[in-house]
Amino acid sequence: MSSPTPSPTASPSVWSVAQPFVLGGASGMIATAIIQPVDMVKVRIQLAGEGVALGAARGGGAAAAVSPVAIAAALVRSHGVASLYTGLSAGLLRQATYTTA
Repeated sequence: MSSPTPSPTASPSVWSVAQPFVLGGASGMIATAIIQPVDMVKVRIQLAGEGVALGAARGGGAAAAVSPVAIAAALVRSHGVASLYTGLSAGLLRQATYTTA
């Protein structure tokens, strides 16, 4: 008995074609969800630095540097844990667009 050989014109399954796109998009979106709180604290530090620079340019005193942990704690204390994920939807959409290709 001879074993059946696959025909050369057999098309790949839908999953085998979509798998790289789905897994790439999912991994990018998971990474964004994990890193979002760190990015939020980074933006707050940058905004605080701009305020210090603006105050110094106007003749005001420079504010003391605040640690990232203190900024995160203040955000959570004043607005809750969800405040660390503000803007997550935009980041997820960006990753769904960029990492699926």
